[in-house]
Amino acid sequence: MRKKQKSTLDLNERKKTATKKVRNPRNRKARIGVTCMVIVLIAILSVQIVRLDAQNDAYIAKEKQLKTELKAEEQRTKQLEAKQEYVNTDEYVEDTAKSKLGMAYDDEIIFKEE
Repeated sequence: MRKKQKSTLDLNERKKTATKKVRNPRNRKARIGVTCMVIVLIAILSVQIVRLDAQNDAYIAKEKQLKTELKAEEQRTKQLEAKQEYVNTDEYVEDTAKSKLGMAYDDEIIFKEE
């Protein structure tokens, strides 16, 4: 009876290993397929990360340039405001009348070079 039990166990083990061998190639192909898909996705994401990093660097450089331009324009605005204030004064009117129109007050003496 022991021989019969042993042979029955051997037969059951053989069925299990035969079943495993049949399933194993399918599982292996599926694992290989999934692994390939994961590798492709990682490659695509890596390329996208590099591209976005380069684009981010370009945006940072553009931001620095625009900040510099903004500071220059703010300084120019201050200069124009100061000039606007000067233009609204009597001193500007006098200077313009003297330099462009050659006008002078009655009590002023004008010396011209020859």
